Amino acid sequence: MVDVSTWFETLKGESPSGERLSVFKLTVFSIVVLMLANSMLAGVRAGSLPQIIVSLVFGFLLILPISLYGRDFLMDKTDPLEGFGMWFLGGIPLFVSSLSGVNLLSFGGKSASFLPAFSYLASVLQDAGQTTILKVNNVYAPWIETWLIFSLGIALLYLSSEVIFKQRSDWFHILVAGTPLSLIFAVLHGARSPGFFVFASVFMFLSLALFYFEESSPGDRIQVVSITSGLLASIHATVNISNSGGLVNFLSSLLAAGDFGSLLAFFLYSGAYALGAVYWVRMVVRKFG
Repeated sequence: MVDVSTWFETLKGESPSGERLSVFKLTVFSIVVLMLANSMLAGVRAGSLPQIIVSLVFGFLLILPISLYGRDFLMDKTDPLEGFGMWFLGGIPLFVSSLSGVNLLSFGGKSASFLPAFSYLASVLQDAGQTTILKVNNVYAPWIETWLIFSLGIALLYLSSEVIFKQRSDWFHILVAGTPLSLIFAVLHGARSPGFFVFASVFMFLSLALFYFEESSPGDRIQVVSITSGLLASIHATVNISNSGGLVNFLSSLLAAGDFGSLLAFFLYSGAYALGAVYWVRMVVRKFG
């Protein structure tokens, strides 16, 4: 049985010895923060209330996982490039779809939601401009939602395995935690079809299973968050970017926009894929060289 209670040690500010700042998480977090700050300032200068609201909402959602994990959120014990390697792995379907011209099922870009608050946010987003919509669907949503999922998922797994259903199997705890997360994920994206609920369920259960079964000790918990979140955020971004016209079109749109936030997004994605490729080349060389 996995001792998931150790995941909450971060609430007390304790870091297992040997951890260091995660190059992967620190890079992504810093760039997303700079993008949101730039968007906020641009909205203020232009008097664009929709852009200001979108920046504030996603900024607030971004700090929620940090409030749970504390300083350990940006710490790691893994290879500095391993998170980028998982990001590259999750992007392989995007490379294939971009070359073939076949779009994947979209997570984002929905104009409606069952929840009034998110219906309002969706309507506000439509008035924030195409560049902001591009960043929200392809940058902010994949990363911030993934980190939020892990924060909530850890809490639900802890409650199930350590408080409510102590004697049940590992898969039972994943089912208990994954079911509400699947519903939340699907509803927030305005899902109406059974197929999307199935897709959301698979995505959520995969997230929790990867995290739960790879967790082996307190010192590994942040490593798994880094590796698994890199893979799942990449899968999320892969689907959204494919739906918006493919990787080349996405990167070209960022360059065409030309603002500081768009250039940061271009740097983040092109750099992350490049570093991920370096990681896998190095792995192959070490294995067979």
